Amino acid sequence: MTSTDTIAIHWRYHNEVINQGDLNLVDAIFTPTYVDHPCGGPDIQGPAGLKHFLGMFRQAFPDAQFTLGDRIAGDDRIAVRWTMHGTHQGEFQGIPATGNLVTVTGMAIHHFAGEQIQESWDYFDALGLLQQLDAIPASGPAAG
Repeated sequence: MTSTDTIAIHWRYHNEVINQGDLNLVDAIFTPTYVDHPCGGPDIQGPAGLKHFLGMFRQAFPDAQFTLGDRIAGDDRIAVRWTMHGTHQGEFQGIPATGNLVTVTGMAIHHFAGEQIQESWDYFDALGLLQQLDAIPASGPAAG
């Protein structure tokens, strides 16, 4: 594969799976042994685990849209910077719907095996998301 190939496959995942919610494409884009290593959470195992997570995420943020910033691609890896905008309309990791608009930034690295994604590492501003969901107070100046 070339970096052009990795960009094209990632774009399909980003556009059709993440933004359009077409979970039927997950099996074609990810290897059967796929593993995602999200920051602060347990690994997501296989295409079925990814579809389960994305389904729960879409229930919590049905209008979520991800935009891509920087992309650095090689023959078997791609690193991307992203921003998500959405409305918290359903339970997310035990937090009831707040109706809050959120903006979250993050980065991901994806490793390819052949023409499929085999492993991912995802990092995002979890603290900022929890603050926007009113799950923890936003930090401010210390009281004096």
